[in-house]
Amino acid sequence: HRVVYIADDTAFNESFATAVELEGLRLWLSHQGKPGQFREALGRLARRNRTLALVEDFSARLDALYAQADSLPDQHLRNRKAAILQDLALAYQELSADWPEPGPFGPAPVSLNNANLALFRQYNQHVPAFRQMLRNADYDFPGFYQAVEALSEQPEPQRSEYLAALSQRFEEHL
Repeated sequence: HRVVYIADDTAFNESFATAVELEGLRLWLSHQGKPGQFREALGRLARRNRTLALVEDFSARLDALYAQADSLPDQHLRNRKAAILQDLALAYQELSADWPEPGPFGPAPVSLNNANLALFRQYNQHVPAFRQMLRNADYDFPGFYQAVEALSEQPEPQRSEYLAALSQRFEEHL
């Protein structure tokens, strides 16, 4: 957070920090002659990304439910929300059943709520985009930091649109 920080944009700040941490780990392990250990880290990242896709899917279901909040009785809204969160917990349990270690939410069974989901999304949402930005800068951190700083000066809608497009382009190359 020393390079770039945007007040009230947790997803930007935390995704940037996570991407820098991950790419720093990749470079350090490469210099240590231990690239295989980065593959292990990428395995954890892949599991986190699958969890993020699951969270995004169920968050969209919750958003659709909340869009109907004015027309639904409170108890029905609470029951549907609880059912969606329970379905997510079961889907996570199924997704993580064969993983060699617990996933991002820990070992199943898990109890999830809106706060868990929001925090998880904020820390992971733009990580692929920032990793693509670093790749676009040929892994030159000063150039990458300049690009991130320039992006941070854009209005939020443009930042989000740009990061979403970059996330779509990112592919892992080992």
